[in-house]
Amino acid sequence: MRRKNLRIIIIVLFIILLLFYIGNQNGYSIGENQALRKSFPFVAGEVAYQSKYGNKKIVIWKTENMSYVKLLNTKLGVLHHVSNISELHAREPNDALKRTWSAQLKSNKKYATTFAVEALDPKIKEVIVSNDNIDGIFLNDINEIERVSTVFVEIPVENGFAAAYLELNSSDVGDFVFRGLDKDGNIITAGR
Repeated sequence: MRRKNLRIIIIVLFIILLLFYIGNQNGYSIGENQALRKSFPFVAGEVAYQSKYGNKKIVIWKTENMSYVKLLNTKLGVLHHVSNISELHAREPNDALKRTWSAQLKSNKKYATTFAVEALDPKIKEVIVSNDNIDGIFLNDINEIERVSTVFVEIPVENGFAAAYLELNSSDVGDFVFRGLDKDGNIITAGR
């Protein structure tokens, strides 16, 4: 009886170790920090912001020179994998927002889309991401922007950062406009 229990324990341990080995070979890590450090840019940094969306987490990884947005996927509650990385950057030298967006086609024909912002102006308390700028004219009325957009996301800024995750149809991906709003809802800055 004792020998049978020992065999079962050895077999279970072997299976667990095998699963972790296979996961590691496929880019998965046991801890979130390990997964973040094993992914590009392979530079020491710290988590400046994170938000959770089901089994996914958007993490803004701040390094000495740059901030990166990493989409972290979790499987079985313990295996973590960074599936998407983008660099936050300003479009113009004096821009009040560093921003990025990225989209990956999923098996359900939807695009896993991440939006992220670093607000350089402390007055910016909320960011609106939309795809209303079809004619090259920036709208200033929030209700009008929401009415003409197929994508309209309001993201609160926390400690200077904001991020969101959406699954979008292919027709909705692209031409995103980022608007920084103050505490009263006034648009401070707008740009792609």
